[in-house]
This record gives sequence, structure tokens and C-alpha cells, in this order.
Amino acid sequence: MISANTGHNYLHDAGAIESIGHKIISIKYNDGKIRVNQIDKIMEEYWDNFSREHTVQPGMVYIN
Repeated sequence: MISANTGHNYLHDAGAIESIGHKIISIKYNDGKIRVNQIDKIMEEYWDNFSREHTVQPGMVYIN
């Protein structure tokens, strides 16, 4: 799950999210919002990583 580092799920619910197998990937926000280009960057880094089978695959975005 991609989330702003101020998102409720990142600050308060991380244990609940991660207890069911999801990992929270936090990013800094701009004016309280995450931008599409920030999400694109995370996805590009994932797909460009040759050892991605050993890393977390982003699968959802949390929007406050």
C-alpha cells in the first residue's frame, strides 16, 4: 500500500494493515496530497529492480 507519511493508516493503523500481509510504503506529501508522479516513481523503481521477487510489490494506494 502506498500512503502519504501523514496518512491515518500509516500513523495509526499500520499494525492492522501489516498483520494481514500488506506493507505500507510511505511517501512525503505535497500540500497534503500525494501526486501521480510519486506513485509512478515507486512503480518504476519496483519494475526496474532485478531482484523484485524479494521486495514488496505495490498494489494499492491509500487516499485520505
